[in-house]
Amino acid sequence: MSPIDPPSPRPRRSAWRALARHVHAVLVVAVLLPAGPAPGDEPESPWQATVFGTPEAEQAEVPEQIPYRVRSSRRFPGRTVPVVFWTGDELDYGVSLQEDAAPLAFVISGTGGDYDESKTLFLQRALYGAGFHVVALPSPTRPVFITAASESSMPGYTPADAADLYAVMRSIHAELRQEVRIEHVVLAGYSLGATEAAFVGALDREHGALDLRRIYLVNPAVDVFGAARNLDRLWTETLPGGIDMAAALLRRLLRHAVHWIHAGNQGSLDAEFLLRFAAEAGVGELELKQVVAAVFRLSAANMVFSADVMTGRGAIVPPDRTLRISTSLTPYLERSLDWSFLRYLDELLVPYWLERRPDLNRDTLIAGASLRSLRDYLSDGKPAILALVYYECPIVCNLVLDTLDESLNRLDYAIGEDYRLIVLSFDHGETTTHALNRRARTLNHYTVATGAEVRAG
Repeated sequence: MSPIDPPSPRPRRSAWRALARHVHAVLVVAVLLPAGPAPGDEPESPWQATVFGTPEAEQAEVPEQIPYRVRSSRRFPGRTVPVVFWTGDELDYGVSLQEDAAPLAFVISGTGGDYDESKTLFLQRALYGAGFHVVALPSPTRPVFITAASESSMPGYTPADAADLYAVMRSIHAELRQEVRIEHVVLAGYSLGATEAAFVGALDREHGALDLRRIYLVNPAVDVFGAARNLDRLWTETLPGGIDMAAALLRRLLRHAVHWIHAGNQGSLDAEFLLRFAAEAGVGELELKQVVAAVFRLSAANMVFSADVMTGRGAIVPPDRTLRISTSLTPYLERSLDWSFLRYLDELLVPYWLERRPDLNRDTLIAGASLRSLRDYLSDGKPAILALVYYECPIVCNLVLDTLDESLNRLDYAIGEDYRLIVLSFDHGETTTHALNRRARTLNHYTVATGAEVRAG
């Protein structure tokens, strides 16, 4: 394996990647250049936090370089993939292996993300630094996952997407066991990938093939289609002219991106490019919203195009039309960009699944894709008490916690056995030491017998 920081851009091999580049060449107009906070400054809004990420001063320390290799998996060797996708029958994923025996961590990317997007790479580096073997996977909504690893080729129904992920993970796990010693397996996911990780965990509890020890959900989407509705609204509100508005702005503003690239900021014109350009160039609030809206609309367009071609539904490409490597994809690009997430739900996803699952309807499909459907699994059937506090608050928070301590002793139920207690500080200046001190204080006052494991972090 060769060290990475970050990995060099790999060849973009399939035609859908060319489509993505074309789309982003248009959507880069969403990134304007008024004065804005520097990437290292404290974000002042959710939009700045989304685009700029965590300020450098507050980022966790992770290894700068880790062993890294790109591998491929072919889940359906006999599948015929339309020629326009070229090598779309192979699923690439990133692997970092320890030299000695170690636990294995799988990481699932967020909406439309590839295995090597920045947030996934950060998690991969962090987990490797913590002593894990790490495998990073693309999102089931990524076109190459749709073509190479999705049984239905119609992503969006989370239980089915999780089943595809579980099959891929089991195959990779079996291969790695022939190469390295694996002590146990954990799973992490970001955003939509976190939601899918919870569903994978529920599957593994039933089948036990991986015996997942821990599942880490980073910013999961609780209501997948509710989140999609919000993103669709963001596109409508911030880019009311749609792709025409973006194209007009492009002619005026593309030169800024060109200068930025010439300054040494290399990379393909994809979603990662948009966010990185926005973060480093400095943009205004409206433009940040446009960046976020554009990135997710691109993800929807790529997903719609790939699902339609793979299943032959005819919503974007007529079923009798054969797309080749040399085929101009511009008209299909324009059609795909007109599709919101919810239009995809109503016109492609729901009809597809209702044909195969008569027991489903639109409402049950939406409900089944939500984390709420895993309520019992996520809680083990146990309720939780959640207290959001400052550990060193001199007035209200300590009063709340002291009252909570007294109340716990009046219950006929035991912490950990009958319910969970979670005390979480939202003061970023407080540390594990503060949490440990608060835990000790609570346990010193707690008189109900319990054998529960208690942690602080």
